[in-house]
Amino acid sequence: MKHMKDINIISLLLLPISIIYGFSVFLYNLLTISYKSKTNVICVGNITMGGTGKTPFVINLINQFKKSGYKNIIVVSRGYKGSIIKPTLVDLKNHKAQQVGDEPLLIAKYTQVVVAKNKKAGVKYAESLGADMIILDDGLQNPTVKKDKTIIVVDGYKGFGNNLVFPSGEKREFIFNRLKNANAIVITGIRGDIYKTLKNKYGDKVYFASYEVEKKPFNDNQSVIAFSGLGNNEKFFETVRQCGYPIRAKISYPDHYKYIDKDIQDLNEIAGKALAKLITTEKDFVRLDEKQKLNVTPLSIKMVLDKEINL
Repeated sequence: MKHMKDINIISLLLLPISIIYGFSVFLYNLLTISYKSKTNVICVGNITMGGTGKTPFVINLINQFKKSGYKNIIVVSRGYKGSIIKPTLVDLKNHKAQQVGDEPLLIAKYTQVVVAKNKKAGVKYAESLGADMIILDDGLQNPTVKKDKTIIVVDGYKGFGNNLVFPSGEKREFIFNRLKNANAIVITGIRGDIYKTLKNKYGDKVYFASYEVEKKPFNDNQSVIAFSGLGNNEKFFETVRQCGYPIRAKISYPDHYKYIDKDIQDLNEIAGKALAKLITTEKDFVRLDEKQKLNVTPLSIKMVLDKEINL
């Protein structure tokens, strides 16, 4: 929303609600007794609403831990917008995004993923499965589990927006010492103002992560219709542009959007008229059913860090 990017009359009018919301989060964190796992818990979270690149970063982190010798890395996720509530191990063959969420399906290609609406219950279930490392996905504002290490992921394009707390801004909480106490801060996308500011303040614990296309699915001159439902759709469109594909149309949907058949029919019609192919993100692709996936190609990307995370 526009009022979350800059300070304006709407953000100022919402400020009293933001103060109440921010202090409620602060008090919840202050008063909650955290569960201490027997297994190391690495929390990967973000301070703002919407996408920051956590999912590709988690996949990068999994690969780093595997190289370090960990054998049973388990990611604990709430499975946003998934219907399953109790702790459940994601099964790629049987589970759909509507059950476990889109991000767990992507991460489960690399390691085991437990979805649970209750983070503490999810961590305990991961322990019972013999985890030798637990990655707590999007658990920064959840105090029910004690974190051994914390990594904060920040979108290099938008930073912290207007620096106000929701609903005046995009921040989920009053930051206070959150950045100072983090073990690592990862800026994704571009080395913009937020990267320079945090790098100057926090030095070596600030990392930069870029997105790279793993394999271009089309020839260079192939026209495309790019569509996505992300926290920041423009970031995906920019990646498609960098592939060299002429983009005939860019179509945005809300974050974690559940596509219906009519949406895909409309997209196919637009692509047909433009003599173009439909391209989307891997995260959007897993939300499509088998029929909807016809004529749609996912763009596979990976995250590359400027240096290995030092924990």
